[in-house]
Amino acid sequence: MHSQNNNICVSVNYRGRYCSPLYITTFKDQKRNYRLESILNHYLYSPYKFRRVFIMQKRNSFLEKYYLQEFINYLNSNGKSKRTQVDYCDNVILFIQYCIKMNGKEFDPAGITTDDIISYQNYCQKSQNHTISTINIRLYSFKSYFYYLEEKEITAVNPCKNIRKIKVARKKESDCVDYQAFQNLRKLCYGYGNPQHICIFALLCIISCSEAAEIKISDIHLNFKDSLDNQNGYIELSSRGNKPITILLSKEAKKALIKWLQYRKQKNINSPFLFVSVRLNKYTGNGIYRIINKYINKLDGNKNYTPYSLIKFSEKEYKSNYNIPNRKINRHQFNNASS
Repeated sequence: MHSQNNNICVSVNYRGRYCSPLYITTFKDQKRNYRLESILNHYLYSPYKFRRVFIMQKRNSFLEKYYLQEFINYLNSNGKSKRTQVDYCDNVILFIQYCIKMNGKEFDPAGITTDDIISYQNYCQKSQNHTISTINIRLYSFKSYFYYLEEKEITAVNPCKNIRKIKVARKKESDCVDYQAFQNLRKLCYGYGNPQHICIFALLCIISCSEAAEIKISDIHLNFKDSLDNQNGYIELSSRGNKPITILLSKEAKKALIKWLQYRKQKNINSPFLFVSVRLNKYTGNGIYRIINKYINKLDGNKNYTPYSLIKFSEKEYKSNYNIPNRKINRHQFNNASS
């Protein structure tokens, strides 16, 4: 890196290959120049940044061949984002380079078979030690690429047609809390939590963390003039497919919700969302998950409890109270089980 004519010239070499120089305007202040050069040094000496600069040039050299530019236009017409278009193109380029290296001849899309795809899949999994998710993304990129070629009658058959994604081992499901653990968790939350944490705990016996994060004030229907026993409080949610779901509130959930709404009014919190962070931003599902998980970690024992364990407990109580057989039911049916 050197300074010339009020510009900083950055010459980048990646694995012995020269990349185009970058020219960045400097400042009159020498201290700011020194800081700028330090930032650029940190940026350029990152191997990932080197790789990104090099791959951009490599991609441009491939675009005019192997129908890649047409493939990108096809992805764009199907509403794929720019990032997705670039990722798919880069994945196909990696596969093309692998085929050229293994076969020792120019890449011909029409000559690719299912065995070539499986061979590359094994290469990524065993030799490159890529994660399963990375390999599945690459396989999906190949499927889209060869589907386009088949649609344009460049290839007769899609070699990825019968290739299935690699299944990821499922994580251990969370255990259902027993009655004693539920009461201990309730004492912890009500003893050490603020009104928002208590309200979250009461609602997570009914709905999931992601659903709780999306609740708006306008979704809550409560008549504050009536007593808790007389009023029929409920929350309107949108499920997958934007289908409306009505969640009836238990007595405990209504009480916790009213206290949190009163606290919001005292603190002049005007967010349209029910649960907000310290900076008054909307909570995400992960944020709500971490709040309740903080209290779960204080419980004694080595059980695999998560916030979803509260819904499992409510479902179990609902089945035992109403003598329902041990079968899967709609979890929104037992929304009064925690009362």
